[in-house]
Amino acid sequence: MALKNKFIGVKSCQLAVGSSVPFDVYSQSGNLLFTQGHEIVLGSQIEHMLQDGLFCVPVSNTHCSIVDIVFNFKRLLAEAYEQIKTGKHELFILTIYQLATQIQRQCIQRENAILGAVNADHAGTYSLIHPIHCAVLCEIAAQHIFMPQLERLSLICAALTQNISFHEAQEILLQKDIELSDEEKEVIRTHPLRSYQMLIECGVTDHFWLEAVRNHHERIDGSGYPYHLKEYRVSTSSKIIAIADIYAAATRSRAYRDEILSKQVMQEIFNERGKKVSEHLTRVFVSFIGIYPPGTYVKLKNHEMGIVHSMGDKMNELSVGVITDKYGNFRDDILIRKTQNAQYAVVEVLPFCKHTEFETYVRDLWPPVEIQSGDTLGE
Repeated sequence: MALKNKFIGVKSCQLAVGSSVPFDVYSQSGNLLFTQGHEIVLGSQIEHMLQDGLFCVPVSNTHCSIVDIVFNFKRLLAEAYEQIKTGKHELFILTIYQLATQIQRQCIQRENAILGAVNADHAGTYSLIHPIHCAVLCEIAAQHIFMPQLERLSLICAALTQNISFHEAQEILLQKDIELSDEEKEVIRTHPLRSYQMLIECGVTDHFWLEAVRNHHERIDGSGYPYHLKEYRVSTSSKIIAIADIYAAATRSRAYRDEILSKQVMQEIFNERGKKVSEHLTRVFVSFIGIYPPGTYVKLKNHEMGIVHSMGDKMNELSVGVITDKYGNFRDDILIRKTQNAQYAVVEVLPFCKHTEFETYVRDLWPPVEIQSGDTLGE
């Protein structure tokens, strides 16, 4: 069997412990090893599979879940990390632009679905999902202030690479439940500048991209780092990433704390408007991301529980995909409730970490989408 005429090779960055493979996986002899959706539980599985030589059927002009699209985003970012590590700088830049273009297209075409999918993705690697979450938030906010599309693309690239200089160390630091050492604090404090310098060394010449990475931890009152710049010296792109980074980081758990609920995080950011973060941009985030963004787990007044599907014109006008009845029993299908109806009003935001059984419903909350040739999950 001429496998390579029908199949394409699987790369290590496409297989992650704790994730489900988004394609059917075959051995070199053509035997089906794993079907799409198989969960990889051990790193040794990946090593043995790659040694055996794996292939997958390329996906083209077909339909897939928005969850699979996000999985592909993480795969591309992991691939970019590997490219920069191995000195393949031109490929790294191309991969980041490819990923940024795909994120932008998904945000334009199905804003609620892509925001919901990244917001609800709490099982994967932080250093992969966090920058993607930031990139989606940035694109949505920038659209609503009418930033030109090419500038938004640079902003997405910046969001994806803001932590490029310490993404491996970041995973280690996130697992610490004791106070960081002075050396570790210095790694964090200097990472914007080191990321900026690394991108220049890779050949990035986009000023908007570079400036946004360098200054994404600056605050308008001068309390940020590394340069303590004040508002008039910080670009709009940097101010947008700053808010997105605060939100995306706070809503994900650490070794020493659970995630902070979306409503609380947005309230805390709103309280800092005009002080540490831009007042105008904060209002944009509150208006268009909301206190109950898509993907948020919620409890309704009638005791049903579900996942926010989409937002209306007002903050409390939501469509919620109900997945349990008032007794806590899981439904066979997803029922859409409108929170304008008083009996379906949101009364509580539910933490992701305590409702992991909801994750499987995210895949079915939004209809499958047709992926283009540039989005193929197997490439």
